Amino acid sequence: MNEKELDQLHVLTLEIKEQQRYLQELEDEGICAKDLIDAVRRNLLRSLEQRRRIEEFIEGVEDSEIRLVVRMRHVEGLSWSAIARRLGSVRRGHEPNRTTIMRRYRRYLISKTCKNVET
Repeated sequence: MNEKELDQLHVLTLEIKEQQRYLQELEDEGICAKDLIDAVRRNLLRSLEQRRRIEEFIEGVEDSEIRLVVRMRHVEGLSWSAIARRLGSVRRGHEPNRTTIMRRYRRYLISKTCKNVET
């Protein structure tokens, strides 16, 4: 999983909500375009599967701080500065530098990407 794929999580969530709304609208209006409804359902399932893969990756992050950073960044959409402030409140007394957090996060992603390439 790379950063670009993780960045899709927020947009995927919005897309899934829109696809669900549109599907419900088609069904409520009694639109008999079976091909259209089937296409919307296929797109929705594809989006749900992509989101599931991303969520599984996040849950599989062993380091709790990195997992928290990934969630803050890609689920909540926080900036690096906001993440540093929030982590500082968790650590009590030592506010980590946003550059340090970014470096640890990227190092983790690179290590996972390299392991996936090797296997």
